[in-house]
Amino acid sequence: MNLSARSKMSLVQFISKMPRQDAALLLMKYAMVAPTDQMQVALEIEASPTEMVLHADAASLSDLVQELARTHDAVRSAFQPKYVHDQRWAELERSLVLDGYAREPGASGTSANGFVPIDPVMPGTSAPDDLLTALLRDAIPDAPAELSKLIDQSAEAFIRGDWNGSLTSARVFLQNLARRIAEEQRIAYAGSFDPEVWGQVAAYLRKSGCIDEREERGICGAFSFASIGGHNLIGMTEEEFAVFGRTMAFRASYFLLKRLLGRRALDSV
Repeated sequence: MNLSARSKMSLVQFISKMPRQDAALLLMKYAMVAPTDQMQVALEIEASPTEMVLHADAASLSDLVQELARTHDAVRSAFQPKYVHDQRWAELERSLVLDGYAREPGASGTSANGFVPIDPVMPGTSAPDDLLTALLRDAIPDAPAELSKLIDQSAEAFIRGDWNGSLTSARVFLQNLARRIAEEQRIAYAGSFDPEVWGQVAAYLRKSGCIDEREERGICGAFSFASIGGHNLIGMTEEEFAVFGRTMAFRASYFLLKRLLGRRALDSV
């Protein structure tokens, strides 16, 4: 599992609310702290659980999260009060959904099992939101902070259960990114467009050679899907719809950023 910075911090918040002895054993088991005196480790956890999680390797974090999922009922039984567990676990679970992982349903009458990838995951890659943020920073170093904040705002809305808010931030990110790329294209390629009208921006990207007609249809499809919200939920929950919609919008955004970098490389030859 490739945990985003957001999921790591949610994990820190969850561990910090566990009984200290249980948390100490868990961190020692996965070599996040030296296997010394359990009481001393418990004190260290109380002082700095953030450093232990942030400096852990991906494999150890993955194994720890999977154990928490597999032994969920036992872990919950040690929490007092129970709502502290339920709130922190719900936030961690939704953060992991944004990273591309969902709980595998258990057999009938049993609890859910560990986390499984929602889509195929390439080993060693970053979590999707982190990857998009890093690519935005590389492709458009002077991008306004408001643009990158939309990625976080979409994630935060999703974790709150604000499905339409999550979709809206993802759609606005795609729209603003496309407009920013179109403005850069206009320096070298003739043409005009109304920056406030999505259809004109997408059409200009095609006319200027940044994308072709089929790619325009795909990107506009992602934009439209993220725009409709959860109004036709046949066969899907609102959460599933939000995951699918924001994923489409952010993948279309990732495509545009990669195309921007590719066009720059060709133009510089």
